Amino acid sequence: AGKIIDPATQALLERERILLDDAVAFLTESAPSLEEIGLLVEARKGLEELFLLVIVGEFNAGKSSVINAMLGTKALKEGILPTTNEITVLKFGDQMKTEQSKDGFYTQLIPADLLREVNIVDTPGTNVILERQQRLTEEFVPRADLVLFVLSADRPMTESEVKFLSYIRKWGK
Repeated sequence: AGKIIDPATQALLERERILLDDAVAFLTESAPSLEEIGLLVEARKGLEELFLLVIVGEFNAGKSSVINAMLGTKALKEGILPTTNEITVLKFGDQMKTEQSKDGFYTQLIPADLLREVNIVDTPGTNVILERQQRLTEEFVPRADLVLFVLSADRPMTESEVKFLSYIRKWGK
């Protein structure tokens, strides 16, 4: 078992996999036209994915700096101007490499041990002007195992931060 998921949780995940497989098999045989079977199949796929950590906050709050500290390397650009323009999913890779997916976000491979067990989503600021980026960020929040909201220490919370925190809370994160 990995360092992040303990053996008891691994056993629970395996039990959930078996239950979902059994449910899909039963429903496929007894009610093959049931649309919800696809939802069960997607849920089962989700159990195979790594832990998903989504980093959110307003632009220039320090999200990239926090991620670099977690990874133990300067994998992401940092600066006083917004440095993350697109949603980027950080995954383990033997070499640094960035590619754009057909969904409109980027995948960045980084040789950092943490990424063997966790995929990290680096997002543009929650107060960005581009509605598409906001929408993509909001699409990742429901799928997240953990949402880390980064706040700047040098300014009070803004109205958009409070709104986004309320949004995150609606998803039980």
